Amino acid sequence: MEKLFGQKLLVNALTAALAACGGGGGSSDSDSDSPPVSDGGDDNSGGNQDGGSGTGDSGSDDSGDDPSLPDNDPSTVTVGDVSTAELGFATITATDITLPNAMVNAQEVYQLAHYIGRTDSEQDEENIDIPIRSYTASCATDTAQPKMYVSTTLSEGNSASDTTYGSVYELQYNPDSMSFEQTGNATILNQCYESHGITASSDCSRVAVLCNTEYKASERYDIEKDLVEEYGTTWMKIEDNLDSVAGTDNEEKYNDQIWLMEWDNKPITETPDAYVVNKMHGGTHLGTQELLYVEDDSQGRTSYAFSVTARVLVSGSHYSAGLTVINRDDWSMSFSGDDHRGWYWACGHGHVLNIRAFYNPGNEMYGALCTSDGNKYYPSPGLNAIAIKMEDS
Repeated sequence: MEKLFGQKLLVNALTAALAACGGGGGSSDSDSDSPPVSDGGDDNSGGNQDGGSGTGDSGSDDSGDDPSLPDNDPSTVTVGDVSTAELGFATITATDITLPNAMVNAQEVYQLAHYIGRTDSEQDEENIDIPIRSYTASCATDTAQPKMYVSTTLSEGNSASDTTYGSVYELQYNPDSMSFEQTGNATILNQCYESHGITASSDCSRVAVLCNTEYKASERYDIEKDLVEEYGTTWMKIEDNLDSVAGTDNEEKYNDQIWLMEWDNKPITETPDAYVVNKMHGGTHLGTQELLYVEDDSQGRTSYAFSVTARVLVSGSHYSAGLTVINRDDWSMSFSGDDHRGWYWACGHGHVLNIRAFYNPGNEMYGALCTSDGNKYYPSPGLNAIAIKMEDS
């Protein structure tokens, strides 16, 4: 039942650091704001609406529930041996640890791939033994003991149907062992069935993570703010579209919410502040869910940004993606006007299959790299386009 972390954890951290330095690029041609039933060729997104009545409800709707957020569970880990690998140009030192409470990596649900791809042998298999990806964030990197936060979706068993939870745990670099070690500052997020992108302020005083939670969870629990209801638009608000759709997993759509969970100057063992930031899951959500944080840029702005793909089903179906920028100074969003930031839909032509956000410190703008199955010259299905879109496009 144990899963060990080793060199991959450090490689992930380096990859995340490099991605945060992504450069700018020309703006991409984009879909129209209203997603068509078929965008550039046959609609290969899995089927249109049929008139069914799937509930899409993945959790309880007991109005008598305690409105406060569920308590986070403390977690335990077992630290193993330290191993060292000489690469010639560098030395990698790692400590083997168990995941919180000795649970295992949650398994990807069939056709909901947060990974970018699969092997040929697994493409048509329903029992796919691929873990949901983990995310890392580093901080205090200018000190002798930097920290790293890890977001990992955990499972009670080895099946994709087993109960899953989000989790966050902290590691700190130990100069004596030359490896990152568990600090005990860890939590299992009972309010999340998955946790994804994670970020931290440079001094580690603020940590935030993206949490996938239940249908209408914001109506059952006390939250700080529902940014989607206050600032969201059109396809960000499809939570109540519950008709079942042929070809989707279990013939039901995923109408759950994405929350941004933040710990501000408190350990992650305590209950975080919760903000609703997305309700456009639709039929499926694909690709990674990245979360970025910029503190006090040259204009004095502190902000979060995250990217997510979704399958929206309104008189048909369409895959696309959004880059949401949140002004943390007043917890607001703006998708129009002179002060608009990010976009709620469309990144390149065709069906957007994956999106990854980045921040360019040169022009202080967020952007995203998107892959899709078509472009205006070759609209037929296939992996035909890579687009870089900046937030002012």
